[in-house]
Amino acid sequence: MKANAQVFNWDVNPSACVVRKPGDSCRLNFEITMYEGFNKEACLYWDDIQLQCWSALPQKFSWPLEISQTGSLSLRYNEEIFVTKNIEIKSLLPNKRRRVRSPWSMF
Repeated sequence: MKANAQVFNWDVNPSACVVRKPGDSCRLNFEITMYEGFNKEACLYWDDIQLQCWSALPQKFSWPLEISQTGSLSLRYNEEIFVTKNIEIKSLLPNKRRRVRSPWSMF
């Protein structure tokens, strides 16, 4: 971000997704609200993938997205990043199976 760039605020919901097991994907409908009169050209990105660009970004909008790994949503234009939000994917089941019994026994 440029040193003299103005700071903008936004709200993104949800900020996390819960899946059954690691590697599962989830479909989210992000509700995005811009604050402080953001009136610049901007593009919405998921990590480094450009999703949509606007010449005048709406104050409130929603965006459906299917994700399978933790990443970040950001608003950018050219090389300037205005705002970023990390989106986590959490799973109900752990990555590894737990050992059911101990590896050795005295008997």
